[in-house]
Amino acid sequence: MDGTNRSVIVDSKITWPNGLTLDYVNSRIYWADAREDYIQFANLDGTSRHTVLSQDIPHIFALTLFEDYIYWTDWETKSINRAHKTTGVNKTMLISTLHRPMDIHIYHLYRQPDVPDHPCKMNNGGCSNLCLLAPGGNHKCACPSNFYLGADGKNCVSNCTASQFVCKNDKCIPFWWKCDTEDDCGDRSDEPADCPDFKCRPGQFQCSTGICTNPAFICDGDNDCQDNSDELNCDAHVCLPSQFKCTNTNRCIPGIFRCNGQDNCGDGEDEKDCPEVTCAPNQFQCAINKRCIPRVWVCDRDNDCVDASDEPHNCTQMTCGVDEFRCKDSGRCIPARWKCDGEDDCGDSSDEPKEECDERTCEPYQFRCKNNRCVPGRWQCDYDNDCGDNSDEETCTPRPCSESEFSCANGRCIAGRWKCDGDHDCIDGSDEKGCQLRCEQDQFQCTNGHCIPHRWRCDADADCMDGSDEVNCSTRGKADVTTM
Repeated sequence: MDGTNRSVIVDSKITWPNGLTLDYVNSRIYWADAREDYIQFANLDGTSRHTVLSQDIPHIFALTLFEDYIYWTDWETKSINRAHKTTGVNKTMLISTLHRPMDIHIYHLYRQPDVPDHPCKMNNGGCSNLCLLAPGGNHKCACPSNFYLGADGKNCVSNCTASQFVCKNDKCIPFWWKCDTEDDCGDRSDEPADCPDFKCRPGQFQCSTGICTNPAFICDGDNDCQDNSDELNCDAHVCLPSQFKCTNTNRCIPGIFRCNGQDNCGDGEDEKDCPEVTCAPNQFQCAINKRCIPRVWVCDRDNDCVDASDEPHNCTQMTCGVDEFRCKDSGRCIPARWKCDGEDDCGDSSDEPKEECDERTCEPYQFRCKNNRCVPGRWQCDYDNDCGDNSDEETCTPRPCSESEFSCANGRCIAGRWKCDGDHDCIDGSDEKGCQLRCEQDQFQCTNGHCIPHRWRCDADADCMDGSDEVNCSTRGKADVTTM
């Protein structure tokens, strides 16, 4: 549990491992592959691999185990099933549901045997926060984000940066979360009584001018606030985790600009000490900036590399891989599975030859569209045009909605809590008809009944779907507050 001694125990004949569970009694690991359609187990080191089931499990999602049986959920059959954990016999559908069942767990005293000498069992192992198991029956103390382990190896100490506010409970939050009307600390120490009016949305940075801006624009070198209040103390400012800080200019730039072949810092700092880029087998490496792009972008007549190295003159003479299809006109190589999928990926229809595609057959768990595309069977009659030609939504009979759902006028089932919430979740709007919504005291009620925070009224940004929060507003407040 402390993350040490990581090792790969299974890496062959595995594509889409969905379910995972442990047999504590027999020291085995069980997993289910939703692409290869099997349930297997092995020893905890990956040896002695054994297949329990490999038929009639079209889309397994989650897996658990108790005593002699394994239990799993299936999205295709919308059911909960069980079978013997070793032989796979006595396969039984326990429950057929109206929805796609997600995770599944067994709650029982004997699901996991008691560990008498568990080092974290007594007084949390002496740790102030996290007690993690370590190899050899030992344990280690650990800390959550923004805390570090003290010299005693047991107690966590706050490690807030210059760009964070320290709560009274030692929690670290971004400084722009202070006085944003939300209790981010959990003890309200970030929302004292003397907070100025906050007119932005929670999560935004409010400038001294009242302008609302994205925290990513703080110390980016641009005067977004119009008074430079977003460019103060940048020498001590810690950029967001997704950003890179230029040392000499104290600018924060997007992390993806680091080692992208362009001088974004102005002094080349973001292009120094760049690691050698190795592209994946399904990627192509550009000649000059060494950028990795999907192989399917090569010879697609778009200059994705900027240096045009992905669009060589010999595209029509290129040789495609075993699992690829070569387009007739451009020479572009596309995945073989894109052939006869109902979409003209080549641009010349060479991947959609009519006679050949008309004879295409789909997997048993798939639905064949009129345009020959294969989509998962569960997508049929889900009120979404997944085929592209709407053939998966033709001649559909609405299913009965459950007690927790609301039935739209067209027969579609939506979550019951969406009824009268101010949003038109039913295409026909039937979930918002006959509703009498009452907003809270600190909220504004839109003409369509939707409730929004009162501070969003007349902020020059239409938050109501009908724009009624920006009607009859004085020019004062619009001129000095802008939401970006």
